[in-house]
Amino acid sequence: MHPGLLRPARHPHPFFLNLVIAALNAGLSYAAYQLLPTRWAVTGMAAAYSLALWAGWAVTAYALRRRLGARPTGPSAP
Repeated sequence: MHPGLLRPARHPHPFFLNLVIAALNAGLSYAAYQLLPTRWAVTGMAAAYSLALWAGWAVTAYALRRRLGARPTGPSAP
């Protein structure tokens, strides 16, 4: 494991990654509450939560790729 990966004091990335997820979830859930009929509001909020988590996964993958560097993939990778 990369030695600097789990140092939130020096690298506050986990906070910011969770901030992205929370902000997207709040914004999309509010939009679902305001825009969808009452019958579908909770379903829209569940979809908002799913989209926020997928976006968080993408941002996390991007941040890890930047921090750890590119890793070789494919059949020739060690």
